[in-house]
Amino acid sequence: MKAWKVVGILENGKLSSVWAKGKARKIYRYGVKNYPPQWLAMYGYGLICFRTKKQAVMFIRYDFVLSKIMRVEVGNPIPCKPHIPFDCLCAGKVESNRNDPNVWPDGTIMVPWVKLIGG
Repeated sequence: MKAWKVVGILENGKLSSVWAKGKARKIYRYGVKNYPPQWLAMYGYGLICFRTKKQAVMFIRYDFVLSKIMRVEVGNPIPCKPHIPFDCLCAGKVESNRNDPNVWPDGTIMVPWVKLIGG
């Protein structure tokens, strides 16, 4: 299956998770299957992608993070898990957010792996 992934561009040019930092940060490589951090996978979390390029653009359009929208191959989508508060995510903790309505951006899919194939 093909999808779209928003990745951040680090100072060294490497591609990473656009928002997740700390223990949740993921560094992506071209042409290979990239999996979520092991501690998140243990709780059933996958990587986030979008069904269409337009949905990926809508997700990142108001943010001022150096990013890139990539075409990706993905594993079969899994049910989206609840949001994790940013500070917990970065610290490596899985806690639900009482104030988060658990509404993912339009077109969000959670997948077990992504393979970067183009820009």
